[in-house]
Amino acid sequence: MNVHSSLSDQLKPAYERIVGTRPKIVPICQITGKLLGRDRMAAVAEARNQVLRWLSHPRRVGRLPEAAWNHGEFEVDMPGFRAEVIRIDTADVDYWISRFEHIDERVARTWSTEITVARQETHSVFGLRLVLSTREEQPDIPTSLPGIVKQIAETPGLCHWDGREIGKEPWVIADEDEVLDLVELIQSPSRKYPVIVVSLAEGVCDPASALLDASSLADQTVGLAQVAVLSGPLSFRLSDEVGKPFSVFRGAVRYYRPGCDFSADSPYAHPLVLPERIVGWGNQGPSAFLEHLMREAAFDSTMRINADRDLPSLSAVKQAALSSRRQVAAQQNGPSAEAFTLLEAENRTLRDDAEAATALAQGEEMARLKAEAWAREMEEENARLRWRVRMLTEEVEQKSGTPIDTNVPIPSSLSELRQWSEQHLTGRVAITSKAARAARKSSFKDVELAYRAVLVMANQYYQMRVNGGDEHRQALENALQSLGLRNERSGEECFLREQGDEFLVDWGRGKRLLDWHLKTPGNTRDPERCFRLYYFWDDETQQVVIGSMPDHLQTRAT
Repeated sequence: MNVHSSLSDQLKPAYERIVGTRPKIVPICQITGKLLGRDRMAAVAEARNQVLRWLSHPRRVGRLPEAAWNHGEFEVDMPGFRAEVIRIDTADVDYWISRFEHIDERVARTWSTEITVARQETHSVFGLRLVLSTREEQPDIPTSLPGIVKQIAETPGLCHWDGREIGKEPWVIADEDEVLDLVELIQSPSRKYPVIVVSLAEGVCDPASALLDASSLADQTVGLAQVAVLSGPLSFRLSDEVGKPFSVFRGAVRYYRPGCDFSADSPYAHPLVLPERIVGWGNQGPSAFLEHLMREAAFDSTMRINADRDLPSLSAVKQAALSSRRQVAAQQNGPSAEAFTLLEAENRTLRDDAEAATALAQGEEMARLKAEAWAREMEEENARLRWRVRMLTEEVEQKSGTPIDTNVPIPSSLSELRQWSEQHLTGRVAITSKAARAARKSSFKDVELAYRAVLVMANQYYQMRVNGGDEHRQALENALQSLGLRNERSGEECFLREQGDEFLVDWGRGKRLLDWHLKTPGNTRDPERCFRLYYFWDDETQQVVIGSMPDHLQTRAT
């Protein structure tokens, strides 16, 4: 890699080759939820009217045709603007979807906003998809949502799929019971949106004193995230519930991603930003950090929604409607001018879909190239940092005359394994999610032995791998003997791969085989006494990767 050129310069030839003169499509944000209200028909009608009023604003389409206000289909094509509504109304579903396109000629962009209001069998749905079509290599994306989302959230009302109501005000945690509610929300497997917790300084209870404007953040992430404000005193209660590594306090802000599992996740998977970083964010301070959070929530929304299931595009709905009408016309009249016209319209829709898919693929290919280039740069930086940590560790050990891990505390529970390892052994040992889950569920009694075994991997085994030599091999053997453990292959590779995913772990860009393990002697399979630590050595990152412990992995024979 040419270290003297920027990432943008390195990717420019690839960009020109892929994109050429064709625009690419960049998803900006996607929101879906259920409409509130006891009268579903009235809620659907009000939501559609809200969308129509939004479209009829003078800065958008302006005057709409009469059919629009009857919730019928229409098209309006004007210089710089285009609007269209398609509707499928059957006994089972009433699907109404609009698309508004706005051309910004100053920067050669086209903004497309698709809004869905649908009545389904058990509930009514609102959805919004905002995409950008552009030839810009790195478009500057604004940090504001279409105002229609806030309008729908107010009237008729909107909630996430997990039932939590969507509003434009932050959730101010009032007492310890609400702290427990917050923990439940963060860990909920049905949550598909981030929870952003803004903490207050120690002893402070006034939300207005927060370093970050939580009200503004909640207003700008309506439907994208749940913003919560946590007072100084209640931060201690959160720490008691989730542990300090996963907590947030003293003015910091934490971004809890969906799928949070405190027992298996790394705390770094749910970013914590301290007050000092917020103050200096981008040399602009809290306002720049707020924009960063909004962009992050918007980007995450485009990754989490299954478009085919949750938010079908207008083109897909239009194609289905045209196909249905063509079939009805053919059944009633046989080959006719009407059927031919419908077929032509359906073909045009398919061609438009193909062009849109090509543009989206170009955008995704460019994003992939950028991600790969960025990943390579991060891998190089990671390698430099690991080397620096290694040098500093050796320097400390030489000066002190004792191993750096001599006084590392041993936890009393295996549920703390991953956090403990990241705090003390980062760069030498990595605990996978699979290993963290297995440790949390294990009934193995000798907790200290399990932690001591990991320390051996971080010290004697690590030194043997990076430095080699008989001296380090003997040191490893002595350390294992002192714990009553042996280091052996897990089995023949062909046999291990026959066991499905049991001896495989996700690592890097693929799966790796747990081909070695530490074990206690004997044939006992009693989970309270039988110890196993399955691992592999990763040459690329120069560390031990522990894939499962402390229980014996099952084979088809056992």
